[in-house]
Amino acid sequence: MLRRARPLAPAALGLLVTALSAAGGAQPNPYRTIDAWLHAPAGRALGSVSSVAAARDGTVWIAERCGANDCSTSDLAPILHADANGNVLGSLGAQRFAWPHGIRLDRDGNVWVADARGGNGRGQQVLKLDASGKLRAATRATSTARPTSRSRRTATCSSATATRTSRTTAC
Repeated sequence: MLRRARPLAPAALGLLVTALSAAGGAQPNPYRTIDAWLHAPAGRALGSVSSVAAARDGTVWIAERCGANDCSTSDLAPILHADANGNVLGSLGAQRFAWPHGIRLDRDGNVWVADARGGNGRGQQVLKLDASGKLRAATRATSTARPTSRSRRTATCSSATATRTSRTTAC
């Protein structure tokens, strides 16, 4: 006949968990928190920071949401470029984004920004910008429906207009 195992008392279970975590050697955190590291430009409040990308030169590119949690009606540039001490070197992307959500850098130093929401004629896009803010390529969702593979759309890149037959426009 099989015997039923007794449940562990809560105190014994807590002691077991503590002993196992100590024996397993939880790793110490090698990072430290630096409060108020980023020094916002004069007169500007920072909004929600959605993404950060480190550049090869030690600077940091930051996607923030125009002093709030939305850029669809803002004239502010939500992409900030900062040095290692948190000093803002520049900003870009004014009036281009609704809700910047992700930021990445490619090996050529271009800044790729994903804009997750749409509003006020902005958003639902991925933009490739050079470090000065010039638009290099754009991919935009044309609607909430699945786009056709050969749809034609015109995208404006600075003062030039390019027509595309795929979902990406090079400028």
